[in-house]
Amino acid sequence: MHAAAPAPLDMASFKYRMISFFGIFLFLFLSLKSSLREWPSSTADPNPHFIYFSFNYYYYYMLHSSLNYS
Repeated sequence: MHAAAPAPLDMASFKYRMISFFGIFLFLFLSLKSSLREWPSSTADPNPHFIYFSFNYYYYYMLHSSLNYS
């Protein structure tokens, strides 16, 4: 039994999907860099909400940019 043929790749959705993936890793890197810069206070008083909300925003954007509203 063969797998279904993939949909043809249009470059607009591929471009916006790559932009959203880049946004995920950029914001995770920036939040990690800021937590490493503030290392003694971030270990004593951790604040995970910046990582959590930035990741959820870009995950929401990645999910809804990949949907087609036909």
